[in-house]
Amino acid sequence: MWPIKRLTQQRKVSAIITLVMLLIGLLIVWVMKLHAFSALALATASLVIGYGLSWLGYRIYHFWQQPKLDLIAFCQTKIEGESNISLQFANKTSLNQQLADAITSLSEQKQQPNTLNHALWQQVFNLWSAPLVIFDQQLDLLFCNLAFKQHYKHPILLNQNADALGFNHQQNQLSHPDFQTPWHCSTLLHGEGEQQLWIFTATNISMPLEQQRRQSQNDVIRILSHEIRNSLTPIASMSDTLLTAPDLPYAQQQEVLERIKKRSESLLDFIHSYAMLSHLPDAKPIRINLAKLCEQQAANLAIPLSYQGEHFATVDPMLFEQLLINLFKNAQQANPNTQLSCHCYYQDQQYILEIADQGPGFANLNNALNPLFTTKVNGQGLGLTLCRDIMNLHQGNIVLSNHSTGALVTLSWP
Repeated sequence: MWPIKRLTQQRKVSAIITLVMLLIGLLIVWVMKLHAFSALALATASLVIGYGLSWLGYRIYHFWQQPKLDLIAFCQTKIEGESNISLQFANKTSLNQQLADAITSLSEQKQQPNTLNHALWQQVFNLWSAPLVIFDQQLDLLFCNLAFKQHYKHPILLNQNADALGFNHQQNQLSHPDFQTPWHCSTLLHGEGEQQLWIFTATNISMPLEQQRRQSQNDVIRILSHEIRNSLTPIASMSDTLLTAPDLPYAQQQEVLERIKKRSESLLDFIHSYAMLSHLPDAKPIRINLAKLCEQQAANLAIPLSYQGEHFATVDPMLFEQLLINLFKNAQQANPNTQLSCHCYYQDQQYILEIADQGPGFANLNNALNPLFTTKVNGQGLGLTLCRDIMNLHQGNIVLSNHSTGALVTLSWP
């Protein structure tokens, strides 16, 4: 027996209608046969009756199925967020009409909080001082706030594509010619699939840049004033001593003049270091014998050095020489009897050079790379900062640490 329970509702209804139409057709043919109709008449009547009953069965099935199809389509439009579509049946009191009204009521209740939320964030974004634009997944305009409209100053239409508005789209980032320097632009992707949104914001950073520029100028003036005052004050005092004591013994005069000379040279060294820190040239890396460069700089300062590992590396010779001079001088100033060991190797697509000395180590690792920070009596606090900037020009990094017998400087660059 056919498993009726496994049939869908549509197939059950279709089977029942077909069975009823078949029984009606057989009944009509049987009645005609009782009245002694000829075989030709019975055959002709069977074809006509069969066609008519088939059409009638189809209309009955369509009459039963169509309201359900309309309800399914109506539900789908509500799921997609359409709020201006309604469904009306001829019989206003039918169960189908009552179901359609219930779906409409439920959809309106669900959309009411979303409408309130939409109005709230639209009001908030409109009051936001920074230009903001929201696009859908196809980069069609959904919203732009008042700040964007005031700066853009061109006609804007909802659903207008980002390209038509002048936006450029590259690597999941949006940019616009009207929002170049001093604007800082950012793009945020929110959501997934068809619900994905592109959120573009622009922030005018001219004021922070100007504040930073003024702060930098003030810092330079403060630093130079401090260093010049520290050097010129004792120079003025010693010069006054020479002027007010003409009978000062020659040896003492020479000593005072020597001190004035050292102070002047120290001031000139500071100005030279500060100028170099501010005007470093771009790095031009070439493949050089790094081991030879290290040994030469150590020999110039009379510091014993042992070198291990890779002998050749790609660096800017002039900049790296200045970096090694600063590091080696720091080690020598910390301990005049220091010995240096260098170990260079290549790992993870990077050169790594470790420089270790035999001294007291770094007294303050957290601030050692900060400009003008020093723990030395006559230090300027610019040497390690210069080393950091040189490594930045090589797209590299410098890490300071202490080991069991002194300081350790680790340089890494591609």
